[in-house]
Amino acid sequence: MIKEGAELRREKEKSKTNRRSSSQGGRKELNNQGNFGQVENNSKGNENLPATLTLTSLGKVIWELAKGVSGLGPLQNPTHGLEVISSWKNLLQGDLTDSGSPYTQLVMEVVFPAVRISGTNTWKARELEPMLRFLESWEELLPVPVRQTILDNVVMPKLSVAIDLWDPRRETILIHLWMHLWLPWLRQKMEIFYETIRIRLESVLHAWQPDDMSVFCILSPWKTVLDAASWEHILVQFIIPKLSTVMNEFQVNPANQNLDKFYLVRTWATAIPITHMFPLLDMFFDKWHTSVVPLMMSRAFESREVVQPEQKHFGAPQQAAYNAQQASAIPDNAQQMGSTSRENEMSLKDVIEFYAQQNELLFKPKPGRMKDYNLDKLQPC
Repeated sequence: MIKEGAELRREKEKSKTNRRSSSQGGRKELNNQGNFGQVENNSKGNENLPATLTLTSLGKVIWELAKGVSGLGPLQNPTHGLEVISSWKNLLQGDLTDSGSPYTQLVMEVVFPAVRISGTNTWKARELEPMLRFLESWEELLPVPVRQTILDNVVMPKLSVAIDLWDPRRETILIHLWMHLWLPWLRQKMEIFYETIRIRLESVLHAWQPDDMSVFCILSPWKTVLDAASWEHILVQFIIPKLSTVMNEFQVNPANQNLDKFYLVRTWATAIPITHMFPLLDMFFDKWHTSVVPLMMSRAFESREVVQPEQKHFGAPQQAAYNAQQASAIPDNAQQMGSTSRENEMSLKDVIEFYAQQNELLFKPKPGRMKDYNLDKLQPC
């Protein structure tokens, strides 16, 4: 009994020692972030420190940082931890393109696991803002291999699931609103989704009616994303034939014209290539020209009246007197116009006199001849 009591006391003392050691270790972990800053300050000027950290203490650094970051929820608070990782980027002389650098390994072990867990458990592809906000906040700190790993292992699988569940007949959020913002990040990798999207769109276009403009809102943003052949296939198979029917049924009625169908077709001009849009507009203008232009010309001729200036309507005696007055005024007017014309003309004598003045000549009639003149040089006084 005494021996058992002694062993029990030794076990209790050992347990207390372990708890004190654990408590001291916890306090040490809480101070790690401050110690990291101290290491950075002490490392200035020591070119061999990054290699030393890689070999001896990088594993411990990664472990301590990972424990601190794992509970941060990077998608909920994307800027948390930026300052600490930025300090380590400077300390390790981080190269964002080198997959084997110490800094890339640090970020891969510390940041990526937290993003993967948060993205897998809480993030939805249709609510893209949290993930985009994180990537934009960390753009200058995330090494290219780490960023690509996040896109390939978190973003792409989520997008794939969302597209598989996408049904254009039931969705209230247009698909391009949560797809196209990933184009700058994923680029050609998104092409694997386009075939599924095109097939889903075509499945609802069979029953589409041209007056339903929601289809234009869904389709038009994909004009610059889908390849030209796929885009033209959708238009030629499902859109243009129905718009042609609208134009065939369009009636021109100048008395009570309704242009709603024309405006409906015109809306598609931004989405349909010009080679397909011209025939649709030609159908409209042919009808307009055939119906409206002849009507306008007919009305113009009917309303045209040739009226003499100041024409007055009198009885027979008054009309005869008026006509005689107008006739008698014509010679006077003609005579006045002729007089005015003569006044504005220069006679031959005037021309010669002007020439004499310009050339310092004396212009005078010959003696005994009133209509004959001589031109003599002027004599100096």
